[in-house]
Amino acid sequence: MLTNKAVESLVHRILSGRLIFEYFDKIFELKKPSLDLKIKADLIYQQSYESNLYDSFWLIEDIPSLAIDIGILDISYKDNIKNIEKKLDIQKMDLYKEFSNQSQRKKNKTKIAQSKRNLNEEYNKIHYLDYLSLEHYCDKIKNEFLISNTLYYFDTGELVFCPGFIDYNMFNSLIVKISEHIITIENYKQIARHEYWKNLWSNNKFNILSEGVNEWSDEQKTLFNIAAMYDRIAEHPECPPQEIIEDDDALDGWMIFQKEKNNKEKRQKGVDNMLSDKIRNSSEIFLVPSNKEEISEIQDLNSFESRQRSIQKFNYIAANKDKNIEEIQLPDVKAKIQQELLDKGRKK
Repeated sequence: MLTNKAVESLVHRILSGRLIFEYFDKIFELKKPSLDLKIKADLIYQQSYESNLYDSFWLIEDIPSLAIDIGILDISYKDNIKNIEKKLDIQKMDLYKEFSNQSQRKKNKTKIAQSKRNLNEEYNKIHYLDYLSLEHYCDKIKNEFLISNTLYYFDTGELVFCPGFIDYNMFNSLIVKISEHIITIENYKQIARHEYWKNLWSNNKFNILSEGVNEWSDEQKTLFNIAAMYDRIAEHPECPPQEIIEDDDALDGWMIFQKEKNNKEKRQKGVDNMLSDKIRNSSEIFLVPSNKEEISEIQDLNSFESRQRSIQKFNYIAANKDKNIEEIQLPDVKAKIQQELLDKGRKK
């Protein structure tokens, strides 16, 4: 959790587009690259890629296969990641729905933390051998060019590294120091929610910076995008309470819930447009899917109660598959008739 002072310092740093840090009693300044410098860096990347394409490098798209061959990565890693991500989405929705329950909230937080660890482990395996790829090599050359042309001595305003000459021992040490100042997504979100930033943002919005969007730094773009996200949440007709907004995982759960709700409403509207009034008012409607995705979409149109009735019905049919079963014998039909009889008895 960032202190108020830390938030203020990061806001100043992000808006200035500069990182000022001390290393071995010297003060350095890393400036944001100009658009022209970014264009040159892209050109250097492309030239490096083309000149080394047929050397002994692996392409990034082939790295997972290499990781599988040497036993680092499981062959079903894509399914593993998909399953973990799906589980994580469900856990975040559970956190959102059960947020007011303190004991359940703690349990959900524990489950989410474990799923995040599992997901990170999978991604670490996927990217473990990235350093062997041509793309990684070209990125390294590109970033070396950008940093060597944007890193200055703060006191003199001179470039730390002369063009064409780099002391790599010093360069690598400074890279490690710079990496210690990387802002996490969690910290960006905390900054965007903080009153110090919100006062600046609400009064100026995208006019806070004098430069055009093309000149914004990556840090500036990230903070502005997250601040705009919180604006959209605040304007939502079902905006969650502040305690949900301040909890990243619970807010993710709210957004996932809203997305699924909107998707379900769209699917329901599409089905309604296909059906006549007579069919629409039927107690049961059977839709024939054309693929696995449609099976899931059709199932999602059912309420929890409807799904339970379907499960009971098919379990009953499976248990009595050797018998001729009349519709009136089905569990849901029996229950419906019994309820109607009870309702008539009450009216008398």
